[in-house]
Formats: sequence, C-alpha cells, structure tokens
Amino acid sequence: MNQRLTPDSRVTVHPFTRVAEDDEVVIGRPETQSFLAVPQIGVEVLDRLAAGSTIGDTETWLVDEYGEAADIADFLVSLEKGGFVSFDGGAAAPTAPAAPGAPAAAPAGRRYHFQGIPTAWAGRIFCAPALWTYLAVIFAALAATTVHPGIMPGRSSLVFRSEMTLSGLALVALLLLTVFLHEMAHLVAARALGVPARLGVSHRLWFLVVETDMTGLWGLPREQRNLPILAGPLADATMASGILLVLSARQAMGWHWPAEVLQLAQALVFLLILRLVWQLFFFMRTDFYYLVANVSRCKNLMQDTRTYFRHLWARFRGRAPGSGWDGVPDREQRVVRRYALFWLGGRGVAVAMFALVHLPVLVQYVARSFQVVKAGPGGAPLAFADGLVVFCISISTAAAGSVLWLRSILKREKV
Repeated sequence: MNQRLTPDSRVTVHPFTRVAEDDEVVIGRPETQSFLAVPQIGVEVLDRLAAGSTIGDTETWLVDEYGEAADIADFLVSLEKGGFVSFDGGAAAPTAPAAPGAPAAAPAGRRYHFQGIPTAWAGRIFCAPALWTYLAVIFAALAATTVHPGIMPGRSSLVFRSEMTLSGLALVALLLLTVFLHEMAHLVAARALGVPARLGVSHRLWFLVVETDMTGLWGLPREQRNLPILAGPLADATMASGILLVLSARQAMGWHWPAEVLQLAQALVFLLILRLVWQLFFFMRTDFYYLVANVSRCKNLMQDTRTYFRHLWARFRGRAPGSGWDGVPDREQRVVRRYALFWLGGRGVAVAMFALVHLPVLVQYVARSFQVVKAGPGGAPLAFADGLVVFCISISTAAAGSVLWLRSILKREKV
C-alpha cells in the first residue's frame, strides 16, 4: 500500500460528474477539467469512501461484495493526480457528486472565454429550426453551383496579380474573421449545453491554427457531444454557401462588382472549402476525427491506430510486435482496422493539398515578389514595396509554421 495510506486512512473525495459509457463510467471534475474512464466498481469505491468509509473497510466490502481482494491504493493515487481525491488523514465529509450529465461549471483559476454568453441564447443558435436553416442554405448553394458553375472558385483565386499586399491583408482579415466564427461556433454550441470552453493558438503540421478547448464535453452523454464537435465545420459550410449564393445572385442579376472584390469573395470561398477538406486529415485530431472517436466509442482511437501501424510494421520486418496491440480490446481493434484506411487516406489528402494548392500558390507569390524586388524600386517604388512585403510575409509565415511543426516532432522524439 502507498506509504501515505493505511487501512485506517480516510480519503477526501471531491465532487465529480459521472456519465455511463458501455462498461465504464466517465468521471469528471469540471473545476480542474479532469476526466477519467473508470470501471463501475471504481465509482462504487469512490462513493463508499465519500460516505466516510476507511480504505480498510472499503477493501473488506470489496471482498464481501465481489469475492476478490484488492489494494485500492494505486487506484487512489492515480485519482489524486486528476484532483478527484486528496489524502489529508482526517475524516472525510460526505460529498455530493454532481448528477449524471450535469453542465460543467467554469473551473476556478482557469480562464474561459465568452462566459457571458447565456446558455438560452446559445441554445437558440443551435436549435432544430436554426440547424435546418443552415442545411437549407448549404443545399441551396449546391444547387446554385449547378446552375452557375462559374461561381465555384479554383486555386487561381488565391493569387492576386496587383496590389498583392493590400489584397492579401484584406483576405487574411476576412479569413481570420471566419476562423473566429468557426471557433465561436464550437464555443457557442458548447455553451448551449452549459459547458465552458476556451480559445487558444496552436498549429497543425506547418499551419498556424486557432482551436477551442472543449474538454468539458466529456462530462456529457456521448450523443450530446456531436453537435459542438461539428459546429465549426457547419459554420464553414454555411459561410461558404452564403457567399456562393450571393455570387450566384450577382451573376443572375448582372450586378457589377470591382474585380478585386469579386476575387476576394472567391478566394474566401476557396479557403473555406479547403478548411472543410482539412477535416479529412484523419491522421490528426481534426473535428471529424473527434466525431469518429466519439461515435465509435474509442477513447484512444489515434493512439491505438498508431499502435496498430507499429504492430504491422514489426510483422512486416519479421520481428516480434511488442507494440501493445494485443492489449487493445477486440471491439476497438475492429474499429481501428477500419479507421486505419481513413488514417492513410487523410495523409494522401494532406499531401495532395500541399502539392496542388499550398506549394504552387506559395511559389507563385515568392516568384512574383522576388522579380519585383530584384528589379529594384526604379520608377515604381510602390510596386517594389508591395513585392518586398509579400516576399517577407510569405517566407515568415511558412517558416513560423514549419518551426512549430519541427519543434513538435523533436519534442515527441525526446519523449
């Protein structure tokens, strides 16, 4: 038994939420954003300790109830790390665990964003009529592209031929706005369920990204998690569809727009579509990945998939696997084998996007701006400054994302 614990020790059990999932129970502490999956018997142990039983009495109860002796010290030590219990040596006052699926309160000492958004207001944004409206806009846009196929933009919409800096900055500003709306959709959908969320900056591969931390979703029943997970892609699809409908109306009505405005709108639609394609990068933790993991009831889908590939690689080399694959439950093994195809396909999509979109656009901008800079200011100082700025921005943004990507790889290697 752990040196801090004796059979006469009492343990303070802090209030926790509980959500039954298959043969396990997800327990959570919204105050620390800690969530763990434990067997049902583990919850019963916590309930007895919370009622004031000593560790020795609880172990005796386990023998009487289940006919097996158990040392629960290691179990309690792991729970202490997550903030579920504490060892103070005194009598523990009975706790009142939160009701199953209860909304999570904002953790003390942890900064959450937009907590002033009322749950009722957020619920109206994602109520059934609102969702049907978003879907109607998407299907209407798909119909519009069949009538006016020319409104669907291509890669060339991202390459501005003149005033690259001004046009690029305008596109970046619009893109940042859509990124904010994407993450706000996640956040508002979580708030509609009473779950706190926070925004942060990270990276995926060599791209800088903004992401929403919705850890509190683990305190909700599985079926309630899907909408907050899909809220971001739904927002992207709705925004792209809305712009496409405006472009379709422009073409049908013969409205005249400045060429720069038209290209900005098309470029924004193209980037929103790329962001939806990005969700198919199943080898990363995208929104679609979390949806699959939630629906398939695989809490360690990514880790188990990587374990599966290590297992296959070891077999291919004729070596003993020793990768831990045998320890993955049979049901999850079946899910992982199917998901592995999507994992590989996601890498193919990522390579294709890089080769067909990201790299060609970057090369065009670098080449055009380099030619302008090489020619010198001459009689066109504004064009020279434009090319210089675009050259610096293109190189620096690619470098910043690449450095973060390489640092994450090196960090994993050290671990």
